[in-house]
Amino acid sequence: MAAKLVSLYQVRHRLRVLGTRGRGGAAVLAGLVATRLEGSPRPRERGERHLEQVLVDHGLPLGQREFEIVLPDGRTRRPDRAYPEVGLAIQIDSYRHHSSLSDWAADLTRDNDLVAIGWGTLVFTYQDLEKHPSRVARVIEETLRRRGTTGGPSRSG
Repeated sequence: MAAKLVSLYQVRHRLRVLGTRGRGGAAVLAGLVATRLEGSPRPRERGERHLEQVLVDHGLPLGQREFEIVLPDGRTRRPDRAYPEVGLAIQIDSYRHHSSLSDWAADLTRDNDLVAIGWGTLVFTYQDLEKHPSRVARVIEETLRRRGTTGGPSRSG
């Protein structure tokens, strides 16, 4: 068992004092520390972890992990990442976990439920993240920019 000699708060403070420019990996570390301090557990799936890394690597906001969106009928949706201030949900779908007809149908229902209340949904595969991370980042960045930061759809959380 490792001794806890330095807290995450101390690491965050040191990163703020020293800055991250020109320090290899410091920006990634700062993003991961911020995520943990916000109370977000480590992403469960490899695709979720990879999405987080793409966001950090490209200087994009992390959004909120599994943000609870309450639908008008009381059902809830928890996308992999969400930007509630602009009503954008991001999902990472893999063939491994979404290959049956019922899984595919549930994914379409999930996406349609969000669109029906004014949310936008971006869906990427693990292969998108692995082979085209810059393209994924560009799509997310452009969508965030186009959706703006004011107003937005119905939301909860």
